Formats: sequence, C-alpha cells, structure tokens
Amino acid sequence: MKIGKMKFEANLDYQERAISAITDLFKGQEICQTNFTVTPVDQGGQTKWVDQSSGVGNWLKLLPEDMLANLHEVQTRNGLRLSPELGGLNFTVDMETGTGKGYILLRSALELNKLYGFTKFLVVVPSLAIKEGTMATLMATQEHFRSIYDNVPYNFCEYSSKNLSDVHTFATSNCIEFMVINIQAFNKKDIAVIHQHRDSMMGDKPIDLIAQTDPIVFIDE
Repeated sequence: MKIGKMKFEANLDYQERAISAITDLFKGQEICQTNFTVTPVDQGGQTKWVDQSSGVGNWLKLLPEDMLANLHEVQTRNGLRLSPELGGLNFTVDMETGTGKGYILLRSALELNKLYGFTKFLVVVPSLAIKEGTMATLMATQEHFRSIYDNVPYNFCEYSSKNLSDVHTFATSNCIEFMVINIQAFNKKDIAVIHQHRDSMMGDKPIDLIAQTDPIVFIDE
C-alpha cells in the first residue's frame, strides 16, 4: 500500500483567528534581536568555537501598557472579559481537541518571525508521547510551511541531556529555532542535567543558555 503525503489546509478560518490572537499581542513590535556572549563548546576534549561570535536572542521592546492594549483588543474581538492588568507575559489560547493545535502553534511561531523577527521558540510538552507527536508534526509540515513563508530556513530539535550541543546550536543560530522539551526535564533541580553546570559546556548550565535567548515559550497542556 502506498501512503501519500499529508496535505494541510492553510486558510481555515478558526485557525487563522487563533493565530492572529497570538500575533496581534505584539502589534507595534520592531524587528530586532539581542546578542550575548557564548562560551565555546568542548567536543571530545577539544575546545571548539562556533562560527557565530555570540548568541542570538529575541528582544521584546513593547512597553507593558502597549501589550495590555493589544491584549484588550484581542479579548474584545473574541468576546472575552478584559484583563484589568497584564500580570506578566503569560497568555492562554483555548481550543478544542482535534482542531490542529500543533499546527497552529508552529504556524504562529513562523508568523511571529515574519512580522516581528522573533527566532527562538521553546515548545514544552507534558509527556514523551506528545513530544514525539510534536516532532512528527514539525517534520510533516516542513514543505507546507516553506511554501507559505518563502522557504524561510528553520531548524528543530528535541532537548536531550545526552546531546547538549543542540542547546549551543539553539542559542547561537541566526535561523528560526524550535526546541521541543518534556516538562519533566525541568523537574528535580538537584538531579536534572538542564540545571547543572556541565564541563562539556565550559561550566554553563543548559537552562541558563536557553534562557539567554529569551525564547517565546509555547506550553502544550
């Protein structure tokens, strides 16, 4: 039996509304990035400098009052009660099961890059099964998304304590970067590798290097 390629619909109204609910939160944001110093990577006992001289991160320049005004606009448009204050930068998008949340998450990230230049995205998932599903969606949608976004280059990986070079690549790349990580990786700070100073990263903690990119974090619940 021959299995054909999956086809994705790019113009579903309810998906477009969900995507705009995310991207419109950042109206007025300039296209910009921040840079920071990154230590070299130890590869097999040899110190290796990456091509980039520094890390690359997102840079949010909007003022809190502008973000709150954008939030009110989105809430009004969707018939939701207006939040009295911003209360941090944590936002929730509710969708029913089977409506393509994984697709919307990824396309929202690419749209945020197109509109505002954001490049670093962390996708936090609650289980190994969902992590595998998210990675499968990333692979299956590559051709579809590149046809929509003019072949914009983007990379994706899943966090693994056994392959910390991916963390270094995530931090230093100039491309759009997705990192998919299981929520359990953050737990038990005394034993989780992500919270430990690692010789292979010249003493850096993986979590600190990820944090310096100021990623937009999507939490799949």
